[in-house]
Amino acid sequence: VVLGAGASAGAALAVWLDWAQILNILDPLPSTRFVALMPMPADRTPALLFTVLDSIGQRLARAEAVVNNLMIITPQDRPGPGAAIDSPGKTESTLGANLVLVASLDQTASEAKLNLRLLDAHSQRVLRKGVVECALSDIGSLAEKASHRAALLLQLPTSDVQLSDPEELKSVPPDVYQAYSEAEQLVNEPNHDG
Repeated sequence: VVLGAGASAGAALAVWLDWAQILNILDPLPSTRFVALMPMPADRTPALLFTVLDSIGQRLARAEAVVNNLMIITPQDRPGPGAAIDSPGKTESTLGANLVLVASLDQTASEAKLNLRLLDAHSQRVLRKGVVECALSDIGSLAEKASHRAALLLQLPTSDVQLSDPEELKSVPPDVYQAYSEAEQLVNEPNHDG
């Protein structure tokens, strides 16, 4: 009876606190997160999966502005074809990632199912996983749902933090602001041959 009551109380606590929070306490993610986004299979990425990964990359890249020690490495950031990355284990040595968000797509005649797995790049152990499903008639919502789910898996804000320009400028160190101003000036200069 005591064992049953304890198990029931534990299950009720898990539901009340949310299982993701309990998992974050028991098995936390590293404080420095260099996350490589990777499609599976890496060699034959369907167009829909590439679009969804692009949306996830954009959402997570916006979180880089407000989350310390976060870097998102999208498929577009990868080196050329000479350094092909066909397995999550290669992301550590090639890209410097310590986490890999692997996405695979299962599509039937009526629905699409996106499987997301967050792996440790070194050991390739699954740290978090999630599934996003939607009907093919509502396929446009898949990217938004996947972006939200990926942010939850990485313990990032699920909505964009809107800061006004003066608020953002208060938190920027003077040397960083100077470098940004110089870079912005160079960007606005006309391009020349070569």
